[in-house]
Amino acid sequence: MTDGYHTLPDGHRLYWRVDDFTDPWTRAPTVLLIHGFAETHEAWRAWVPHLARDYRVLRIDRRGFGRSDPMPKDFAWSLDRMVDDTVSFIEAHAAGGTHVVGCKIATPLSIRLAVRRPDLVKSLVLCGGPATAPNGEAWARHIEEHGAKSWAAMTMDARMGSEMPAAAKAWWTDFMGATPVSTMLGFLRNLAKIDVSAEVGAIQCPTLVVATDSAYRPLAQVTPWQSRIPNSRLAVIPGGGFHPAAVAADLCAQTALAFLREVDRTTGAKSAAA
Repeated sequence: MTDGYHTLPDGHRLYWRVDDFTDPWTRAPTVLLIHGFAETHEAWRAWVPHLARDYRVLRIDRRGFGRSDPMPKDFAWSLDRMVDDTVSFIEAHAAGGTHVVGCKIATPLSIRLAVRRPDLVKSLVLCGGPATAPNGEAWARHIEEHGAKSWAAMTMDARMGSEMPAAAKAWWTDFMGATPVSTMLGFLRNLAKIDVSAEVGAIQCPTLVVATDSAYRPLAQVTPWQSRIPNSRLAVIPGGGFHPAAVAADLCAQTALAFLREVDRTTGAKSAAA
């Protein structure tokens, strides 16, 4: 494992780490894992053993989260700013391009990244996220009044469903509740501006959308935009929560790994034919 900090053009730092258990005499492809709101690179812990034997696995703490520099609550958040952050990181650490896996609110980020910079994105795996973000004002008010951990506890059952054990939900509540409040408030109050539903048809790379049919984010909200992505497929994961990457981490990672291997086999065959 190697880790470090990537300095963005505005001087703020992103924490990152790489897990790579591929054969040292091979040139392994890279996969970048991008976490959701109020998370860090640790959200992908269970995925790493599945992916790191075949792939150089990069995990980042997005701007403002985890070990990355926190953001003031008046920071000018925008989807394009987050995409710029990701482009800066990829160009520095995976210049030849990478597979991208994004969960929850990293879904629209990953979509716009693939549309804006198709040269950097080999494939997309979009896990449990929306194309159009909800209004985050009510969550922001709750955090202001009751704190981040209270918000995490209040929303945990919808996020994880009944399948996740109580001990695991308690861990996730502490984990998400440790997010800097200033980052959370600024981000949530700009959340409703995020909408990439009109952009999905411009995605050029193979795409896998992983979703549950949850009450909070039913398939009826997912299939209209997923079906408009060229060369895309949908994998439905059982469960009542809207965060399959956490609730069914092993199954999601295995599903993603099979997809990535298929993409690389197909790309390799085309390159050889050319």
